[in-house]
Amino acid sequence: MDLPDLRRRIDLWNDLIVNRLRDRARFPVNATIYRHGAIPIEGRPDASLLEFALEGLERYHASLGRFSFPDQQPLISQSLPESPIVRRGTLPSLPVVDLPVRMNLMRFYSDLIGELCPPGEDGQTFGEAAYMDAEILLNLYQRVNVGRFVAQVKLEMEPDLIGLVSQPDILRARLTNHEREQAVITRARDAAARHFLNPDLFERVFRWVIDETIAIEVRYLQRMAEDGNA
Repeated sequence: MDLPDLRRRIDLWNDLIVNRLRDRARFPVNATIYRHGAIPIEGRPDASLLEFALEGLERYHASLGRFSFPDQQPLISQSLPESPIVRRGTLPSLPVVDLPVRMNLMRFYSDLIGELCPPGEDGQTFGEAAYMDAEILLNLYQRVNVGRFVAQVKLEMEPDLIGLVSQPDILRARLTNHEREQAVITRARDAAARHFLNPDLFERVFRWVIDETIAIEVRYLQRMAEDGNA
């Protein structure tokens, strides 16, 4: 595990997120899919279609062994089936950090959809929109959580970082690579322009992603210090 390899993974994730947002922009907001109980679901009277889609997507991915990889975590599911498929990855198992990423993500995404998509409702596309939303949310969540692995690599490269855990602002500054961040933003803006979408909106998406990733990195290093693993 090294920084160039992680950055290659991150760039692929970023490209996937851009492409899925482009696909979602073809459909209206379809606000009904986000309201609890707005679309009847047998046995789930209080669930939204988005929640139902997310749960279904996570069960499917769990069956294929996705969440047996240490860099993959379900966004909302508490209990998932074991996969009959044996899969092995190359990333090490690292401590999970407790941050309100899920809550922040759902709130951020709700606001994003209102700007990304044309207003209105089309009941014929509720299913497609909910599926796309679920996939985008899950990929955004994994993209942010890769910060644990980035932090571990940076710690191995600069062991003195652990001494800054009680000074989160200074630690955040040390973890931030402005050149790398600008490259990510430029790539997202260029992709948005190619697809005739709003580059400013896509910049905002990835600035949010970067901020949340750095927050994960900071908390991961604090967790390592608390556990005496550094």
